[in-house]
Amino acid sequence: MKNMEDMQFHLMSLVVPAKAEYLSMIRLAVAAIAKDTGFPDDSISDLKVALSEAASNVIRHEIGRASCRERV
Repeated sequence: MKNMEDMQFHLMSLVVPAKAEYLSMIRLAVAAIAKDTGFPDDSISDLKVALSEAASNVIRHEIGRASCRERV
């Protein structure tokens, strides 16, 4: 991982519908960003699992609501 003092931090937002078909895209986007910022491969795998679980929970509990926006 890169030295924290050498890193610049930027806020990024990804907003997608609460639908299962977007899980793969979310995982790929987060993995690419993590890899680009120097995360080791095993940490990226852990991050993808945690993100999948969080996003799946949002989808499971928001089905049937008119509007769903969740930050993960």
